[in-house]
Amino acid sequence: MRTLKQFLPGALCALTVLAGACKEEGRDVLFEEDGTWSLFQYDIDGKGLVPFDTASRVDKFLIHFDMEAGVVATASCLDSMDRTDLTQALCDVDKFECRCFTYTYEKSLMTWTDAAPESGDPKTTPVKLEEYPGYNSTYLFQPLPEALFNSDGTSSKYLFQARGDSLFAQTGCLDVCGITPEPEPEPDPAK
Repeated sequence: MRTLKQFLPGALCALTVLAGACKEEGRDVLFEEDGTWSLFQYDIDGKGLVPFDTASRVDKFLIHFDMEAGVVATASCLDSMDRTDLTQALCDVDKFECRCFTYTYEKSLMTWTDAAPESGDPKTTPVKLEEYPGYNSTYLFQPLPEALFNSDGTSSKYLFQARGDSLFAQTGCLDVCGITPEPEPEPDPAK
């Protein structure tokens, strides 16, 4: 099964190369990160991964990768008391706190660098990646930059699942981070 799993992406890429659907040829990465990812579960205290304890926080802590620009934008919901805490924010207003990072990615390691440091030199955080068994398009990130989604910057773990880009577009963080969204395709007049 492992051989088929390794062969299939290459075969699909070969079939679609004429259509331009393949990503950068020759990239040695665990997965194609481009697009929007939603926080699914997290471990901020070393007790193991846990899901959100309230539905109001689901799909309110997001990351969006612009692979071509090497930029990752993050969005954390704000609540009516200006909280963005994963365990306390009510996410009861339609506002988000944005952070922007540049990143590099090879094999199963990303390096995120704060694009707007609060003071001094930009801080760089190595982020280890793992495929998460039992779920499609779900990956474990460990850690995230300090203070992002309650991260301690060293041991916190985050499980993200791929989502549609329209979910991230509503946060306003694409503009904040200078990411230009892909234009909607023109309708086909023949149909």
